[in-house]
Amino acid sequence: ISNLPKQCTSESIVEVFKNLGVIARERPQGRGVFPDMMPFRVKFYGNDDCLLQYEDSHAAHAAPSFFDGYELDGSQIKVEMAEKKPNQGL
Repeated sequence: ISNLPKQCTSESIVEVFKNLGVIARERPQGRGVFPDMMPFRVKFYGNDDCLLQYEDSHAAHAAPSFFDGYELDGSQIKVEMAEKKPNQGL
């Protein structure tokens, strides 16, 4: 997700994108943490880019067609599938 407004937070991203599917949550190392206490997998890169991970791959593939060009807080966002770079892990 790119071209995000400066005041954008992970909560505002989750609020918009949760309508399409279940957003993945971080899995802590320790025990005793309830699933609703785990943070969502939204990672910001720089000032106006972020990565969001869905639990279902079908929702992830549908997100660009639903949200590309969506206006979020006065800024038209660009949504595209992330691509794995060669020689970068699994």
